[in-house]
Amino acid sequence: MRLMAISMKVLLVLAGCALAGCIQQTSSGEGEEDGCLEGDEVACRCPGGVNSVQVCGADGEWGACVCGGEGEGEGEGEGEGEGEGEGEGEGEGEGEGEEDLPGSGEPPHCPLPIPAATGLRVEPLDVIELDASPSRPGDAPLTAWRWIVVARPDGSTAGVVESFHDPAQPADGGLPDDESTPSARFFVDMPGDFVFELRVFDEDGRVAPGPDCPDPAPQVRVRAVYPGDVYIQVSWQTPGDDDRLDDDGADVDLSLLHPRARGWDDVPYRCNYRNPDPDWGELDDGSDDPRLLLDDANGEGPEVIVYDRVPETDPADGPYRVGVHYYRSFRRVGAGEFGPSFVTVNVYLDGALAYSQGRELVDTDDFWEPVDLHWEEGVGDLRLRDDFWQMPP
Repeated sequence: MRLMAISMKVLLVLAGCALAGCIQQTSSGEGEEDGCLEGDEVACRCPGGVNSVQVCGADGEWGACVCGGEGEGEGEGEGEGEGEGEGEGEGEGEGEGEEDLPGSGEPPHCPLPIPAATGLRVEPLDVIELDASPSRPGDAPLTAWRWIVVARPDGSTAGVVESFHDPAQPADGGLPDDESTPSARFFVDMPGDFVFELRVFDEDGRVAPGPDCPDPAPQVRVRAVYPGDVYIQVSWQTPGDDDRLDDDGADVDLSLLHPRARGWDDVPYRCNYRNPDPDWGELDDGSDDPRLLLDDANGEGPEVIVYDRVPETDPADGPYRVGVHYYRSFRRVGAGEFGPSFVTVNVYLDGALAYSQGRELVDTDDFWEPVDLHWEEGVGDLRLRDDFWQMPP
């Protein structure tokens, strides 16, 4: 495997994170300085001890606790007290004696699944840690914490893991999450929005949320945006590769060609695994140069090229060109072919998805040029090329 030096941040999903460079996040409660992500929910308690939720609005501020009217809670307490002679006293005791618990709003006998934070803003290829340690038991001790990916961008394949096989190469996966511990890790494998849900289990067999504890599952929302001008990503699926995480797999390479290049074999003007950090702009100014940020040689990607500050293109020189090469369709260990690989190219301009297209590459050396990139007056423009060769041009 070709290893790239990746500057990797481990982003802790912890309320009140104070590490240097810690990302902006929202915690489970009111008054968070940094705001929240629209649609996030956290638990709150209404007058009379009734559990409810607050919802984050479009302005990034928490709304009021949704209580539905004070009369409902009072009516229930009075009715129980008059009919049974004990409901009013119990209602007052619960309201006065319990602390104000955050969480999913379950009845007292239920465990409370509580993520340490509900929202994160990160960059693609970051690693996040999902932390459920604030969760609280009900009538029995907690025995398991389960993190579930319920929404992700199209093309994302990363899984929730306990730890990575190689922390420098999180794209290669890791050990499955150990649900007997409250924390887990996740490799944010592409730009876009991710949503995780938390479930907890106790010794009595209760699951929250579950049949006995039906309140909605708390969610952690993660938004991954690259801050530079251009983010190009290729990923691939190869049906003939039955183990995408071993050391042998189909290899697809991503390249970006400079407008002044004389062809795809002009190495100084081609950003790829052979020239991962070319100097195309001002000397010693890395911001005006492309970088191969991630290289994968044995699985399904992704491979990523970024360009933080793209210089203007001269019409006389032509555009930047994106290329995808099926570098190896055969096995390195033993004999045989992996066969066709289905590749997907995504191009993001100024953080927004501007192009997404897939194509089948069949054999070693198949080469596809999906799009050209023009950059004029600070604005990127993608123009469809869709050229295909059975050998690199």
